[in-house]
Amino acid sequence: MAARQARNTFLRYLRDEAKAGDLNKAEKIETSGVTDLDSFADFAEEDVVTLCATLRRPGGTITVDDQERPDRGVAISTMCVIRLKMCSYAANYYNIVQRPIDYESMAWRRIKHFKDLKTIIKNHTNPEDLYEGH
Repeated sequence: MAARQARNTFLRYLRDEAKAGDLNKAEKIETSGVTDLDSFADFAEEDVVTLCATLRRPGGTITVDDQERPDRGVAISTMCVIRLKMCSYAANYYNIVQRPIDYESMAWRRIKHFKDLKTIIKNHTNPEDLYEGH
């Protein structure tokens, strides 16, 4: 019961916060390896792009109601990819600074500010060494 509730909460997170679109798309993302909030830390941003590209790609067959049907792929929006990448970045950051990865810390209203942090880190330059000669 608790596992089902946790899964449903995570699927709603993917649908609402990550903008997956609907629960079917959220389930596809989940079955591809993003199984809970902590699992975002297992992905680099490039991995998220690869995961979404793979989901978008049609091919093979799937079983629906005990019948084999062609897999047409899943339409993952650009907004969803952007948000999933930010989820991955935030989860990895939280691991580095030893902060909990929970629904409050991973809410979009919080993690959208990691975009600014990424820019600051990207533009950072180390200061020059101090002159040691006297």
